[in-house]
Order: sequence, then structure tokens, then C-alpha cells
Amino acid sequence: MEHAAWSVSDCRLSRADGVPVLHGTVYVNNEDPDTAHTYTTVLVFGSDSDRLAGDTIYVDDVEPLRTGRNEVADPNPSASVASVPDGPVPCRITEISDHDTGASVQQ
Repeated sequence: MEHAAWSVSDCRLSRADGVPVLHGTVYVNNEDPDTAHTYTTVLVFGSDSDRLAGDTIYVDDVEPLRTGRNEVADPNPSASVASVPDGPVPCRITEISDHDTGASVQQ
């Protein structure tokens, strides 16, 4: 079992040129003191009752005891996004694993 800390921030919906795009930033802190890791996360936009999108996000080559990040832009949200105003939306990371080994990661 591997250990890391993670978070997601700045989750929002914008409609540039009328096209809805979900945005967010995923952060993963590699708590391994010796080895770089690439992490696979599943980021979900929206609430449990109204899921707007779910994306697999990679945070590549996070150096030992460092924090990596990946900016996310999803231009393919569900049709229910039509009723959501531009601005902040709920989001969360529902899964995280080591990309190379497939090992589950715990906080």
C-alpha cells in the first residue's frame, strides 16, 4: 500500500463560445521519500444525484516528497450541465492508485 495526500480545487463550469467546459486542478503529494510516482485519479464533477462528468486524471512523475498537479478541462459533460450556471461546481477525487503498479493509495 502506498501513501500520498491529494486534493482538488478550483472546480468550475464555464461556457466560452457557448460550449460548456468543466475545469479543476488535481494535486497529489508523493509521501514516498525515495521514489517518484505517477498517480491515476478519478475526478467526479457534480453531486451524487447529478453527476456532470467523471474523468481519469494522471499526475505524472511526482518527485519524492513533492506535490504534482494536473489542470483538467473536460469539454464533454453530461447533458444535465445545461441547467447548471457558470461558476463553481462540486467535485471530488473518488479513487487514486499508483499508475505503474496499480497499488491502491491511502491518505
